[in-house]
Amino acid sequence: LYTFEMEVIPDIKNVKNLSEAQQKEKEGELILKALQPGDYLVLLDEKGKEFTSIQFSTYLEKKMHTVPKRLVFVVGGPYGFSEAVYKAASEKISLSKMTFSHQMIRLIFIEQIYRAMTILNNEPTVMNNRIVNAGYPHSLRLYWRKFTLILREAMRILVFFSRINGLISGRRSLSISK
Repeated sequence: LYTFEMEVIPDIKNVKNLSEAQQKEKEGELILKALQPGDYLVLLDEKGKEFTSIQFSTYLEKKMHTVPKRLVFVVGGPYGFSEAVYKAASEKISLSKMTFSHQMIRLIFIEQIYRAMTILNNEPTVMNNRIVNAGYPHSLRLYWRKFTLILREAMRILVFFSRINGLISGRRSLSISK
């Protein structure tokens, strides 16, 4: 059984008084403090390895079977990660060569985890504007219902965070645990 959780690491206060390097160091300390012994840390970084959705599902399946504890994905701050976080990371992956806001990265990444799970469970999914893994008659309707529910939940979470923080910001980590 695998669980999915999203942990919010609070924003650093008084960033106007800090240099970029100091901000990265403080963010890095918070990220490393949130980790548990045995965590497998994967950074979502623009210089990381890129995957197709099918490749990512294979990657995720392999990691879920080989990582002994938590598989932790971390979104970096506006200036990237500190050297300490890079050293603690097992690897880096990239969702795109383009730059996205933290809000969009969270949505895109959650959707990609959901898509990877549908691929691994041989459930229907839409790729290149066509349905694949459509093993039963109502596959499109079931896919869109699930997809709509997960996006609705993700948007609800983002709206909740935006109300708490005044605006959606800060570092987020996503982890998958056994």
